[in-house]
Amino acid sequence: MKISSLAVDKKKEEEGVWSDIGEGAKILVARSGNSKYQECLRLSIRPHQNRLRRNSLPDDVLENLTINAMSRHILLDWSGILDDQNEPITHSIEMAKDLLTDYPEFREIVSSASSDFESYKLEQIEEISGN
Repeated sequence: MKISSLAVDKKKEEEGVWSDIGEGAKILVARSGNSKYQECLRLSIRPHQNRLRRNSLPDDVLENLTINAMSRHILLDWSGILDDQNEPITHSIEMAKDLLTDYPEFREIVSSASSDFESYKLEQIEEISGN
């Protein structure tokens, strides 16, 4: 294995890649663990550090902090996401937060897409020889 096959595209990590999630819907997701997401999560958790160290931070608080960071720095856009009246849902950070909170399966889809290493690999451009 060439070690360079494990290289990732930093631009894709931060700016995201489109992922087809079925039924004509797509999500634009940045890579999980990207620097903006990590910084947002770190700053959000800072006021809760003592409780986190003592293992006394309620799960719902940690989940809310994670969803907030995901809605800002992982789930960047979407298309083909519809409401119950088949109307398109417009992307916004607040709407992303609502959907990630209200639909845990959607949150899992976003999380899975943002963790797919293959989507963020650095594309190797090979020169075409004159042969």
